[in-house]
Parts: sequence; structure tokens; C-alpha cells
Amino acid sequence: MSSHHYIRFAANPPCTDALTLRKTIQDALLQSFGLTSANTYVDVLWVADDGTEVVVRLNTV
Repeated sequence: MSSHHYIRFAANPPCTDALTLRKTIQDALLQSFGLTSANTYVDVLWVADDGTEVVVRLNTV
């Protein structure tokens, strides 16, 4: 069974590129928790027009 978590982040410096945000979050998970959390699925659902906020969905298997 999978579990979804939705998180709203403030981005500083601002970034409007969803791929860059997803890669940054995955890299941070890898650096903080190792390979186990690096395999967490990260979906960027929304990015503010000015790039200061982002909503992501994390899916753990």
C-alpha cells in the first residue's frame, strides 16, 4: 500500500522550474537520509508564478 503526503514549501531563492525543484528535493532526501529516502517519488503539483512557493506530493512505497 502506498501513502501520499502533500507538502507546501517556500522556495528561497525563487525557482519556477518544476524539474529543478524536484531534483533539488530528491538530492536533499539522498543527502539527509541515504538511498532509502532517495527512492521516494516526488511530484511537483504547483509552483507559484513568482517561484517562491511550491506544493509537492511525496509517495512512499
